[in-house]
Amino acid sequence: MNFNGFPHCSAKQPKWHGIISFGLIPRHSSADSAPDAFGVVIEIDGKLAYIAGDTCLRPDKVDEIKCGLDFDIMIAPTNGTFGNMNEAESAELCRGIKPKLMIPCHFGCFAEQWGNPLKFIEVMEAELPDQKYNLMRIGEQIEI
Repeated sequence: MNFNGFPHCSAKQPKWHGIISFGLIPRHSSADSAPDAFGVVIEIDGKLAYIAGDTCLRPDKVDEIKCGLDFDIMIAPTNGTFGNMNEAESAELCRGIKPKLMIPCHFGCFAEQWGNPLKFIEVMEAELPDQKYNLMRIGEQIEI
């Protein structure tokens, strides 16, 4: 499937004003944890982002998500609750997706959604020492 100029295996393809295009990756969570979960692929000004959303690690879907694309950024949960990936699982997804920059999310949002940013750092340093990541602060902005 052609996704506004780049291939994507399972994306839908709306486009707004010629600058933003996105695709949905349906059902990339396990049926028992979050059967309606989906990820989003967004392209803005030639930069490609994968936002995993609320999802568990599905090793069987990594190739479908990656689909030969070079992602500039990946945002993935690390809280390990409500069917979401934990720190190690998020790092494992990062290993498969190989984004230029990984941004963990879903930690410290709610009392029942734990997540441990320090554990994420430990896992990344041990498992993917060459992978760039940014543990963002509330209100922080980055330019890619």
